[in-house]
Amino acid sequence: MRTWIRRHRRITGAAVLVVFAIVLWSLLSGGSEPTELSFTELEGKIAEGQIVEATILDRSHQVEGTLLSGEEFVASFPQEFTDELFAVPRRPRRLRPRRRT
Repeated sequence: MRTWIRRHRRITGAAVLVVFAIVLWSLLSGGSEPTELSFTELEGKIAEGQIVEATILDRSHQVEGTLLSGEEFVASFPQEFTDELFAVPRRPRRLRPRRRT
């Protein structure tokens, strides 16, 4: 009986350590990376009203934002399209483009 109790304690202790290690790793590894969209995909999402929030990063020529699904995204665009991004004819609801450098 004592052997069984010792073995049970060892197994339980090992299981607790494994669970602790998994939880610690998931906390330290951070969140998931944002989905990368092509410029064409970005234009389509804007036209469909799928973007909740977006920030245009002038210097890095990127748009960061959040889709209606809650998924975060990032998209690169050519330098000459900065002004066109601010002049989107059908702005999706709650889309607040902000220039951030």
